[in-house]
Amino acid sequence: MIYYHIDTAPSGSPGAPTSSATTSTNITITWTEIACLGRNGVITGYTIRYGPVNTSPTTIDYTSTDRSRVISGLIPFTNYTVSVRGVNSAGVGIYSTEVVIRTDAGECIE
Repeated sequence: MIYYHIDTAPSGSPGAPTSSATTSTNITITWTEIACLGRNGVITGYTIRYGPVNTSPTTIDYTSTDRSRVISGLIPFTNYTVSVRGVNSAGVGIYSTEVVIRTDAGECIE
């Protein structure tokens, strides 16, 4: 008898990202792993979706299994929406709950 294993993309999502540090142009986000039953294989990376509120988001293909990432080149004192999804050998999963994170104001120059 021959058994075949058919890989499927993750059916679960990571935990909603949180901000562990912000500057006027960077945010550092962290998230929790997808629950075991929702991984459907080994998680090989993540896709991070972010952008200023009410704009088209940018995506980053993050080919690391670390659950932390610095997003840089942002606009000071701006609200950004951020969500994350897992990737395995079969494809991409479901995005996490979207959160809003604000960059710092930065320094005033007078």
